[in-house]
Amino acid sequence: GANLAEAERIIRDTILGDTRSLSDPEPFIQVNNLGDFSVDFLVRVWVPAAEYFQYQADMKRRVKEALDAGGVEIPFPTRTVLNVSE
Repeated sequence: GANLAEAERIIRDTILGDTRSLSDPEPFIQVNNLGDFSVDFLVRVWVPAAEYFQYQADMKRRVKEALDAGGVEIPFPTRTVLNVSE
């Protein structure tokens, strides 16, 4: 899998690639939590207020697609079920 620095770079590049993202102040991105099945990033970026809700929806999709394209996998819990017949 990809390392945290690479995931952060992909997130930053995706955010800054959208013309609605303001570069000043610079976007804030940091690891916020290390979960059992996730690494959670806190991302704060300035956008025009009228664009906020659509921007948020667009960025969730674009960041996920960019992470997929960059080889960053989101781990999901797995369960193995064995059927044993007598």
